[in-house]
Amino acid sequence: MNEADVNKGAPLVITLEGKPGNHSAIGARVTVEVEGLPKQTAEVAAGSGYLTQTTSDLFFGWGPVKEDATAKVTVRWPDGAVSESRVSRGDGPRHTLTAK
Repeated sequence: MNEADVNKGAPLVITLEGKPGNHSAIGARVTVEVEGLPKQTAEVAAGSGYLTQTTSDLFFGWGPVKEDATAKVTVRWPDGAVSESRVSRGDGPRHTLTAK
């Protein structure tokens, strides 16, 4: 049983659903801002080498913040569109954002 202290941090997992033709949103760049932490940025990639494949889930950290903390999530989609969302730590670690 894992008895880790939840106040030490927790994962924030962002999954993107892109438009037809690029459902995994390959090339999208996500920036997460949590109060008290530096900005965190990651990009959805298809693979990084010969015969490789990476998950399209992007992993960030909440840090040692309150359970009711929120994060501002900015997505620059592959087509150049930009969207902003707020996600709450209390809603669980996984959040799915969809291209408009």
